[in-house]
Amino acid sequence: MRKVSIIFLILLCSSLVYGQKYTIKGKVIDKTSGLGISFASVWIKGTFVGVATDLEGKYELEVPKDKSDSVLQFSSVGYKDEEFDFNLIKGKKDVLNVSLQSRLFIFNEVNITGKSLVLQKYLKNVCKNIVDNYPQKQFSSDVYYSYNKKIDSTKSETKNSLLRVYDDEGYKRSSVDKTYKSVNYKFLKVDKQSENGFLGGGSTYVDNILYCDIVRSVGNILDINNLSEFMLERYADIDDKGINVIVIGYRLKSNQSDIVNIDGLKSYSGILYINKENFAVIKNILKIQLNKVPNLGLPIVVKSNKVKGNDVILNIETNYKKVGSKYYLSQILYHQQYNKELITIDYRPQEYNLSKPIKVDGREYYEELKADSKYWSIFSINKDLEIK
Repeated sequence: MRKVSIIFLILLCSSLVYGQKYTIKGKVIDKTSGLGISFASVWIKGTFVGVATDLEGKYELEVPKDKSDSVLQFSSVGYKDEEFDFNLIKGKKDVLNVSLQSRLFIFNEVNITGKSLVLQKYLKNVCKNIVDNYPQKQFSSDVYYSYNKKIDSTKSETKNSLLRVYDDEGYKRSSVDKTYKSVNYKFLKVDKQSENGFLGGGSTYVDNILYCDIVRSVGNILDINNLSEFMLERYADIDDKGINVIVIGYRLKSNQSDIVNIDGLKSYSGILYINKENFAVIKNILKIQLNKVPNLGLPIVVKSNKVKGNDVILNIETNYKKVGSKYYLSQILYHQQYNKELITIDYRPQEYNLSKPIKVDGREYYEELKADSKYWSIFSINKDLEIK
């Protein structure tokens, strides 16, 4: 019985590190407005241990004892990073609220209103330049995939895995059907609380996350045929670490679920961050509100019945990183809120293999691997994408 308890505690450890932990929590806010910053990153600098803030900017991070001499880093696109020496915090406070200073330079009303047609032309250039900015040949990638489900304040489930994803087309965009048929995946390593399957009900949710790659997918704001269906607004320009970025907000004019292939749609809006020099998308923040959840395997979400009570709220952040002359998907952060249930998924490619891609046949909708605690005890996230 004691042995079972020890194993359970090891697998429960979300940071995948043994030993005592310190818990620090708080809220990350915009220094000017005082509003919470959704999806801000809270990390132990130089490690893979970290969390993203929720919709209100709140976070809770468990710091392993052997990392207690580290530096906590708070960051978000468009904001200046903040760092804190954890040695100055532990034992003194367990709440740390952080204000981030915005890098945004907002245009006046004349510049940001009534420009939808101009912005449509700009986004057409973004679509046309996908062929130059993103890999157009087959590749495989190894991906860190973390899933956390909080049912209420007392119940939660955490799963971690390493995926191998094979894309037979690269970023050649055609039909929705062809896009999905060209991508396969399988599980290489897992760390989980239970041996009874992976991610509640035997489902893996990977299909839903692949849809969030807005540059790879079709049927969204980056579809030339759909641009007239969106209201567009130029929000701001950012000088983000020497990169000139234009920020464009978008909102679907009406709840046309056929435009974005989502059933039960109530609202669909987002913010695109685009490199002004080459028209490459480097970040997309998407918010979706639904009154029902489509079947598993269809875009985005994970249940099949009409919701009771509150709507389903989805907040999805997708990031791309330039390595050499091309941009690659570097991270997808997915939050799904329904009543007290919160699902958070972190999809983070570790390396891409373009020279000798490893082919994967089919998709593993249900994984049956045994947990490999030895592998996870030495695993660390590769923050710099490796391209082979």
